[in-house]
Amino acid sequence: MSLALLTERKLKRIYKVLKGTLFTLTGKGNAWSGKYWDEHFYTDQIGDAQTISAQKSWLSAMHHYSSTENLIYRDFFNHGVATPFKNFLDIGSGAGHWIDFYRGIGAEQVTAIEVSEKCVAHLAEKYRDDPARPRLFCGTALEVIKNEDLGGDFDLVSSIGVFFHIVDDAELAECLNLIYEKMVPGGTLVAGGNFNHWPMNINTQIKDGRILNKRLRSRYWWTRKLKKAGFKNIRIHRNLTYAFIKDRTPENSILVCEK
Repeated sequence: MSLALLTERKLKRIYKVLKGTLFTLTGKGNAWSGKYWDEHFYTDQIGDAQTISAQKSWLSAMHHYSSTENLIYRDFFNHGVATPFKNFLDIGSGAGHWIDFYRGIGAEQVTAIEVSEKCVAHLAEKYRDDPARPRLFCGTALEVIKNEDLGGDFDLVSSIGVFFHIVDDAELAECLNLIYEKMVPGGTLVAGGNFNHWPMNINTQIKDGRILNKRLRSRYWWTRKLKKAGFKNIRIHRNLTYAFIKDRTPENSILVCEK
């Protein structure tokens, strides 16, 4: 890749952080609510590319997804994470990519949480004839995790590119505490997002000048909240492949820890 393209990516990231810091300090944007994803985001078809952007190329999307998968493979191998998984909870299932991925490495019983009604309908149709079709729950992560019908004893919980859409810090911290309670001892939590060395948590995505739907949190915040919940062996793997493709894709770094 040319030095010019790498420099461009770095400058855009710096600009994003500066703009996000301004958004945060000025209090611009109100948290998304209700049917935001169905009314403002999933306005066309539903697929892996559309979970990033309605205009996203499937080749660019697959580059993004595969880079994240490789980080998970590497962590599981290097740290001896035991597979297959008996009871897997997927938070923010979208088009079902991560359901299929974890099934491919042995996840057996699958439970899926998704806030978009359109995506839940898509998943119901996708797995309609599957004898081991996932249990589907529609709602925010916190709403569903509090639901007694969800059950527990999960040995794998994964949420890729979702937690930064929970823009209230206290809400996310409560989610992490409840996730810990619903996992078996030794269970694995995988989170995909942006875990950088920010001096503060910053709001980085304001839609239509008013809807806040992305908040990036520092490594320090994540480490402190996870340890407080009881998690251990916390490790973060940076994903830099966004800088090697001529398209804008999220920086889906990976955080893995155990109960």
